[in-house]
Amino acid sequence: MTFIRHEIDQFITIKSVNRPWQLPFASALAMGGPVLVGAWTHHLNAGLTASLGALVFLYLPERSFLDRLRSLTMSVIVMMACYWFGTLTSIERTYQATGLAIVTTMATLYCRAAAVGGPPGSLFFVIAASIGASSQTIASVSHNRLGLVFWGCLWGFAVAAFYCLLKPAATSNISLKPAKELIRRNFANSVLIGVVAGSSLLLAQWLQLENPYWVPVSCLAVVQGTNFREIWNKQLHRMIGTTLGLMMISAIFQTPPSSDWQIAGWIVLFSFAIEMTVTRHYATAVMFITPMTILLADAGQAHQSSLWSLAQSRLTDTAVGCGVGLLGGFILHAWQANQADETQQLKKN
Repeated sequence: MTFIRHEIDQFITIKSVNRPWQLPFASALAMGGPVLVGAWTHHLNAGLTASLGALVFLYLPERSFLDRLRSLTMSVIVMMACYWFGTLTSIERTYQATGLAIVTTMATLYCRAAAVGGPPGSLFFVIAASIGASSQTIASVSHNRLGLVFWGCLWGFAVAAFYCLLKPAATSNISLKPAKELIRRNFANSVLIGVVAGSSLLLAQWLQLENPYWVPVSCLAVVQGTNFREIWNKQLHRMIGTTLGLMMISAIFQTPPSSDWQIAGWIVLFSFAIEMTVTRHYATAVMFITPMTILLADAGQAHQSSLWSLAQSRLTDTAVGCGVGLLGGFILHAWQANQADETQQLKKN
């Protein structure tokens, strides 16, 4: 009973975070702008694809104005590279797991070396790569989509620049270590996280799941914890948050959306809610991340098929991903503990 009570206390704890109230509005504008334009011009799929690029707004760090813009420029490059690499691997199934492992490794290493991304870490970069990889299209269409992602990145960058002028970052006392040192410290860890993510995709393909790429996305969200306690908490939050998110979108879209504006409006609301909750209570944030990612990836098909069936298939993907993430996290941190013990022994000798 003590264990259960402790777990419940851990789960319901809401962190106190001092974040500018303007940030959720700016996030909703960045994510929702391309979709609203898509709904207005009757090209919803184009707006959804561009919104993937606008995810770079979520990688805005708390630094000086110029440092923020430099960091966001790098995030734009990484986002474009992830989506492009994802579309490349969609051509040949044999390379998909390896490609995802490489993307996950590089994106995770970038987030840790540049100190960006907050709690989700490289999650949104990998989501962009996964959506690119799952959209099996001819080369000319892939290039068009890459262009849309680029314009989405520019829109996210513009909203971020305006937000930085409106609300300058508070002076931070945190001094960042040199990038080379951070890369050296996080390289092995990032590679292992990439291997775990790639392995989860192989498992999903072996199980012949409908959309195997959602498995490594769930896996990555769990395995990025800094210790095993955090990994356990994240898989618990991920499962409960995903279940609630699927129940939400199933209730909202029991019948196919009546118009593109309806989908665009929900994406704006979900973006606002994610930014409000992501640093306070992860399960609540996942409850909004789940329906938003479903809409970004599959809303273009919503007029032909109900999102109810799409939501149901995600629960299996999430369960498999969380299971692999939990196992991978245990192995990862057992290896780290062993490395730390060996280092201590060398120092003593």
